[in-house]
Amino acid sequence: MAHRGACACDNDSGDGAGVLTAIPDLMYRKSIKEQDGVELPPLGQYATGILFLHEDSYKQAKEAFGDLARACNVRVITWRKLSTNRDSLGAEAKKTEPLIRQVRNFF
Repeated sequence: MAHRGACACDNDSGDGAGVLTAIPDLMYRKSIKEQDGVELPPLGQYATGILFLHEDSYKQAKEAFGDLARACNVRVITWRKLSTNRDSLGAEAKKTEPLIRQVRNFF
């Protein structure tokens, strides 16, 4: 991470890394059916997003997201808490660790 200037003063916290991929439709479809009992529409008629939220404002952010979704004629299917491994975070990163949530939507 040093090449990106992303090492914190504890030398153990980075800025994270992510990979964008296509939605793995079959896996996603099976997961939502098992977890939420929801049949997804055809690929291209649903979406997913990952949100990094502050614990103190999570409820307000979730409500605001729902309001925006309704205004855009998008239905929120579910919110899902993603599993994380807090033990892998450096001391500085632990101080500001966000709540990570996945939102699932229909168009």
